[in-house]
Amino acid sequence: NAGDAEVLDMQSLVEAYDLYLWLGSGTVVDLGSLSSAYFIDMEGGDDAEFPALETVLDRINLNPGSSDLDGDTAFPILASVETLSIRTIQAGSFSGVTMTVYGFNALESAGRIEFNLDSLEELGGFNGLTEVSESIRYTSLANATEIGGFEALQEVGTTIALNNNPNLVSIEGFDMFEAGGVIAGNNGSLA
Repeated sequence: NAGDAEVLDMQSLVEAYDLYLWLGSGTVVDLGSLSSAYFIDMEGGDDAEFPALETVLDRINLNPGSSDLDGDTAFPILASVETLSIRTIQAGSFSGVTMTVYGFNALESAGRIEFNLDSLEELGGFNGLTEVSESIRYTSLANATEIGGFEALQEVGTTIALNNNPNLVSIEGFDMFEAGGVIAGNNGSLA
């Protein structure tokens, strides 16, 4: 029927090497049994959930589209990923749209975490994450005024990089951690 959501039933998929999902608005993906993957690239997918996914050996690329991203709903038991990249494919593609990224509280370790999302207004969550072996990068968060979360983070291997975030006023949650260094440039309002 017109207006009904498209449902992609992938319940029997247990492992995936490369999983590419380009999903339109209203598409529901059932990946109920996927427990490990090497690489996931997802564009859109407001209703994609990975309830059994614990480990991604290489990378998750997320372009959440024009809605908020709740990592606790989409990835409720994801404990480990080499690289988590939450980004906009094309800068300005969601001009005028603001969104929030939160959750991912089951995530315990990562190699790299990258945020490059011009529509991001609020960032929180990641409260189970204790170690990032390489870096956390915040780039071109044009609408973000504050970054929060990361309450349990104890160590960042090389750097925390903040670049081209013109409206960023505060960073919270990085209370008790060691980092190789902090790189910051063109962050307008950040003192």
